[in-house]
Amino acid sequence: RASDGLKVWQTNILERFSGKLISWGISESPLVEGDLVFVTPGGRGATVVALDKRTGRTVWASRDLSDRAGHSSIIAFDVGDTRALAAFTQSAGVGLRAEDGALLWRYERPANRTSNAATPIHHDGLVFYSSSYGVGGGAIQLTPRGRGVDIEEAYFSTQLQNHHGGVVLVDGHLYSFFGKMLTCVDFRTGEIQWRDRSVGKGSLTAADGKLYLIGENQVVGLARASPEGYEELGRFEIEDRGRPSWAHPVVTDGRLYIRNRQALTVYDVSE
Repeated sequence: RASDGLKVWQTNILERFSGKLISWGISESPLVEGDLVFVTPGGRGATVVALDKRTGRTVWASRDLSDRAGHSSIIAFDVGDTRALAAFTQSAGVGLRAEDGALLWRYERPANRTSNAATPIHHDGLVFYSSSYGVGGGAIQLTPRGRGVDIEEAYFSTQLQNHHGGVVLVDGHLYSFFGKMLTCVDFRTGEIQWRDRSVGKGSLTAADGKLYLIGENQVVGLARASPEGYEELGRFEIEDRGRPSWAHPVVTDGRLYIRNRQALTVYDVSE
């Protein structure tokens, strides 16, 4: 409870929905929308479930979907008059109807069975999924059909492999560490605009037209989000704590938050 920190309810989603703990553990961010919270237990007939956010009561389970969970988080958006959820399971990029969990689409090509970690990206009727381990990334075009959705692959490329550092969309272009190179991609066509070694393979977020980057080798960078080319605005190093830095940077209210294993550091980036 936000007012005093008291626990309102808790549940073990793996035990409750007969899910199995995947390698490296469940790592999604639950999605809270309206009165519901959406999570991915990865159980039989319960890959994704909707719970009442106030009580934890089960509202629905995805009866048409029994994939094991991936490491990705769910996103929500409208397809015509239908509120949809896009998730990335161990086996496929999938879409579910937010109202009742009915399966809307299944797109297996970008999935691997080791770790699908990148959160899907949706904009203007396209949904993009990407994974590593020799697979790649691709987008599907969504077309509403009654209460359902028709899909058609817009593009796919083995060059668009994101391991776990995230993908962001800025002004019609995707930015991500596809492979070991920071890459800019035209979201509508999948065409690569440029690639640069930047701070080395890592994670990123976007704010105010800039890319905040953290390399696995403890190098933090700032670059302009532009399809014209890579323009670095600065960089600095953080302490090496003996393991690669994997946490995504966070920017909010003029502050940059960087978690490096046990340490959390905050920087003023308001100017």
